[in-house]
Parts: sequence; C-alpha cells; structure tokens
Amino acid sequence: PGIVNESELKLKIDPYMDVEDGRTAYLYLKGSNGVIDMLTVTQDKKPLGDIDYLRMFYESANGENWVKKWNFDAPLETNATNWPGLKFENKRVVEIDIQSPNGIEGDITPLCELTELRSLKLKHQKITGIPEEIGQLSQLTTLWIIESAAGGNLPESLGECQLLTSFNISNHPTSTPAGFNNTFSGNLDALIKIPGIVTIKAYCNNMSGALPVIPLDGNNLPTTWKNLKEFMIYTNGFSGSIPYGYGVAIERSGSSGIFRVNDNQLSGQIPSDIKAWSQYATRKTAWILQGNNLTE
Repeated sequence: PGIVNESELKLKIDPYMDVEDGRTAYLYLKGSNGVIDMLTVTQDKKPLGDIDYLRMFYESANGENWVKKWNFDAPLETNATNWPGLKFENKRVVEIDIQSPNGIEGDITPLCELTELRSLKLKHQKITGIPEEIGQLSQLTTLWIIESAAGGNLPESLGECQLLTSFNISNHPTSTPAGFNNTFSGNLDALIKIPGIVTIKAYCNNMSGALPVIPLDGNNLPTTWKNLKEFMIYTNGFSGSIPYGYGVAIERSGSSGIFRVNDNQLSGQIPSDIKAWSQYATRKTAWILQGNNLTE
C-alpha cells in the first residue's frame, strides 16, 4: 500500500580484471503487488587505478580493524583525516608513511601497483615480507619495513628499484615490541644493482651469506654504491671476508659515515680501505671486530 517516493539501492562491485570486454548484471525487483521489474547494470572494463589498489590492500590487510582507517568516499587528496599516512599528487599516491601501530596485517603486493609511489614506510605493523612485485615501483626512493614481523629473502626484483636511496628492514636491538620482530633471511645481493643507494639498515635479522662485492674500476674506486653513507648489518649471520670498496665509499661521508658489521660471522683480514677510514680507530672494536673473527 502507498507509494515509495524515494528509495536507494547500493551495489558493491569488485574491481573488474577479467579478460573479456565487459560484463552485465541483472537485478530483479519484486514488489508487494507481485509486479517484477528488472534493473540492468553494465560495467565496461577499464584499467584499475590507485583507488582500486588501495582498496585491495585495505580489505586484505585487516582494514576494518585499523586504528586509523581510510575513507574511500573521499577525494584522492592529501588529508590526514580521510587518508591517514598517505600523500597524493595529482590524485596519485606518492607516499605511504604509517609508523604508529595501526593494525595492518597482510601482504603489501597491491601497493606495488602504485606506480608513482616514491616512499613506503611501515613500522610496527604485521607485514608478510617484501614481494617480488616490488620491482614494479620504478619511482621508489625510500623503502622502510621496520619492526613489522616481516620475513623471507629479499626478492631479486628489488634491484629494479633503481632510484632507491634509503633501505631499512631493521629491528631495534633491545626494544622491538613482542611479535613485531622482522626475521629477514638470505643476503643483500639484490641491492648491489642499485647505483645510488645511501643507507642500508638490515641489523638484528637472520640474514646470512657473503657481503655484496662492490664493483671497482681500474683505480680501485667503486662504480656503484659510490654514495653509500650508512651500512648497518650488525647482529646477523653474514660470513666470509669484508670486500674492498666499503671503506672508500663510506669515507666520502667523513665523520657522519657509519659502517657497523659487528656480531656476525665475518672472518679474514680487514681490508686496507676500511683501516684507512677516518673513523676506524675509534669505531673498530665496537662496530667491526666485536662478535666476528676478523684480524687487522
């Protein structure tokens, strides 16, 4: 009885990724008087955008239980209330910075489709690891997965992030919250392909193998990692000797350079360029010799 003057029907449609050209859905509406009407919904296939990949990540990473949630009804503009931790430029995601416990749990693979992303910083979340798809982020300059229960080997594709300058997968030596320790394994070889890297922090993990060999030119000068300023891989299981080249690169930063490899399984003689480093005399015991089998 009566007439309905206003009504609202909401449909939630998953992102469309099928190989066909489009899809059509039919919604049948039946009134109390027995009349049936049909609503046809047609969806054309179109490329997925940043909003779709953000939604995929949100829904697969416990988004409904986040402390600070994303508002998918809001415009793609930098706004700490609607999009906490995100920065946009021209409606594209360029930065993700979430370093306070937020309840994020899951795989960051959908974020690897944000092709304008320059900085990804996550701390005190629960991330499965760094996926092979990370190499798709050609604009990435900063990658931090700190104290976020992440593990596994570093993917080979990480070397395709050619603009990367800051890499941090570390744990705090004494105060990482229970359940948030990273447990990365394997080696750092993928990073040697990144020419302009400045900071490498992988301390307090389960990494092993040899330290990457820095390529040298005819004058024994590094041809990559020439801007290396901070190399901090202490408290892991790295073995073998320290290759020549690290001291040459670190010395460029003078007193602000950091070379911390203590508490691994390194052996052999410390190379001449490390011993020529201006900070060697004051740093050698705690930062290099401690917990290794190195000789001068």
